[in-house]
Amino acid sequence: MELWKKSRREFIFLCVRVILVIFAKNVTGLAVSLFFYIGSLHLCLWYLREDFSLKTDFSSVPQILHGLWSGVLMLVINVAMAYVCFGIHITFVFHVPARSSLLFNILFWALVAVTEELNFRVCFYRIFEKMHMHKLWNAITVSLVFGVGHLYVDGMPVQCISTIIFSLLLFCFLHTVDHYTIVSCMSAHFIYGILCIFLVYS
Repeated sequence: MELWKKSRREFIFLCVRVILVIFAKNVTGLAVSLFFYIGSLHLCLWYLREDFSLKTDFSSVPQILHGLWSGVLMLVINVAMAYVCFGIHITFVFHVPARSSLLFNILFWALVAVTEELNFRVCFYRIFEKMHMHKLWNAITVSLVFGVGHLYVDGMPVQCISTIIFSLLLFCFLHTVDHYTIVSCMSAHFIYGILCIFLVYS
């Protein structure tokens, strides 16, 4: 009973998160994607409640700038990984989406970036931290969960490996680079997604 009192929020968070992932896997469509990310964001905010705030994190420009350069760097690293590990030669074609499509993609990737960073870099990390897991193994475990989740939903091994690398690099920056915060992670995630929209793989 005492264990339930201490861990019930973590248990509920994990159960609802699993249900959302299974739902996203088995039901496709834009509305489902929006429901998944909005639902996941609300789940994070419920779990964190008053224990977490982004207000002070937005006060420093270097935090966002760190996210921008690291997002570009991670795209380059993942393109190299696709070639070395899978023999996939990726070329890019610059493409500007229609105005309405561009606005939607910007808003959608902002939602994705905020939601996934809160889910993995904050919530999952805190859950494993409560299990007294060392921060190195914590980062590795969260990154594996991040990658396996993408593999389950997308069914693409290259996507799984790239997301694991992406996550490990973010944790590395988060723990070693001055002024690199969760906002930097969100910024990196966002610029990574936006670059993928403009630089269409061919």
